[in-house]
Formats: sequence, structure tokens, C-alpha cells
Amino acid sequence: MTEEKAKIADSIGKKSQANRNFNILIVDDDAEIAHYIKTELSDWYRFEHACNGKEGLKMLLTGKYDLVISDVMMPEMDGITMLKKIKGNSNISDIPVILLTSKSEVENRLEGLRKGADAFLAKPFNMEELHILIDNLVDNVRRIRGKYSGAQDQKAQR
Repeated sequence: MTEEKAKIADSIGKKSQANRNFNILIVDDDAEIAHYIKTELSDWYRFEHACNGKEGLKMLLTGKYDLVISDVMMPEMDGITMLKKIKGNSNISDIPVILLTSKSEVENRLEGLRKGADAFLAKPFNMEELHILIDNLVDNVRRIRGKYSGAQDQKAQR
């Protein structure tokens, strides 16, 4: 375990170990960033990687993912366009999206947030901050899905 992984593990605690069954899609044209995230957080989550928004969207529509981490600037389809398509599709609109960008200007962050991004991190990002964001967003989705499935169960019993 790397020193950074050990530090993350200490700060997050044992609760994250239970999230190992969550699938996260990393969409980034920089394979090194995707590899870095996978390497640092693979003890807690399962990862798949897409090289651009077009490929990422295709994977989201055919697979099952609990969260997306996407770069903003990519060839073929950028992260903002992919985000709009995710949030505009009722089959995948509940999947949280974390946008990563080297553009730290407020305008770019605001555009991402307006389009429905759940979180925004500027590159270079802190791995511990990313891990906590993932945990919080995955927990929120799990809670919301639990409430809706509970409501559906109650309607079915009536």
C-alpha cells in the first residue's frame, strides 16, 4: 500500500471498504490520470475507463455504473456535452458526475454545475478529496434509491 493510500485509508476509515461493489467510470483522454485514480482507489471501488465522452456515454448506456469521473476537455465529445446527455437521459440521469478540469476559472465551473455536475475538482486534485466526494455521492444515491424502492414497495402492497 502506498503512503498516500495508507493516508486515505486512515482518513476515510473502514466504512469505504464496503463500497467495493460500486462501479465507477473514468472518462479521460489522459490514460495516466485514469491509471492514477484506479491505482490509488482500487481497494475501495471497481473502475472502468473510457477515452472520451462519446465512448463514455456508450459505456454508460450499455453497462451499470454508480458514478462518473470525467475530464472536461477531451476529443470527440467533451465532458460538458457528455454531462448534458447523461442528465438528459432518464435511464442514466441519476448517476452522479464529478468533473475534473485543468481550467480552474469560475466560469467553467459554473457551466459544469449549471449542466448538472454533482461536483467539480480542479487538476491537480487531492486524492483524499476525490475519495471523500465519491463516498458522499455514492451514499446519497444509495439513500435516494432506497427511498424510492421503499415507496414503490409500499405502493405495490396497497
